[in-house]
Amino acid sequence: MVKTVAELRGTGLSSPLGPLLVSGDWYLVGSRATGHDDELSDWDTILLTVVAEPTSESPDQATVDAAFGVVRPALDGRPDLAFHIAWRSVGAVDLEVMGADAVHRRAEDLSTWAHELRTAVLLHRGSGVGERYRTEIAARFEQEGPRLAREAYRAYRLARNQAVSALARPDVAVQLLLNGQTAAAAARTWFLAAGLPAPGQKWLLPELDDAPAAAELAEQLRAILQAETPNRAERWFDAHLRIWELLDGHAEQHGIATD
Repeated sequence: MVKTVAELRGTGLSSPLGPLLVSGDWYLVGSRATGHDDELSDWDTILLTVVAEPTSESPDQATVDAAFGVVRPALDGRPDLAFHIAWRSVGAVDLEVMGADAVHRRAEDLSTWAHELRTAVLLHRGSGVGERYRTEIAARFEQEGPRLAREAYRAYRLARNQAVSALARPDVAVQLLLNGQTAAAAARTWFLAAGLPAPGQKWLLPELDDAPAAAELAEQLRAILQAETPNRAERWFDAHLRIWELLDGHAEQHGIATD
């Protein structure tokens, strides 16, 4: 099991996977790259290659596990949470080989992909094509970012209106579902309005927590996700109103129309 970036790099390059890993540019991505990892985090890596469609597909997980010394727990019966935790605690390494076609297909989700490449950590430079891809995707995001921000804001307003309309009704599960959708849309809007690619949904709030300018917004978003709240509907209504005010001010500050 690897425990540091240096160990990941050294183990990979000296393993049977070494010839593959030096054929392109190898990057660490995901939570290990952004610093949001914990004891349950995998080592997510991508190998960017010059070939449009790599002739050598991503190796199967058993091959990657063997190369990095990963030993997974055996399943005895029906999986439960304890097994899931044990499975995630092995520090597995994931490797995806991506050529030009795959890089640009992934850009269909431009914001998340631009964020992933922006925060990627270079483990080995074999061809330099990875840096070219990163530059291309960053330029595409810069060009399309204002449109994505406007779309994100419209999605937020729709989610917010639905969430508030549910507060006078008795189904708390529906309220929590709509609050969650609103929180995700609001966080995504905050990043995009500021000209930043938004991370995947799993990391929206943790990364928002890291932005000092978004401290109050993050606090209010977490408030609408708390079920055990006194005067829940009233508190949530007030939080939704404050989120709206904060997000409108932020969007207008960065030239994103809110009408």
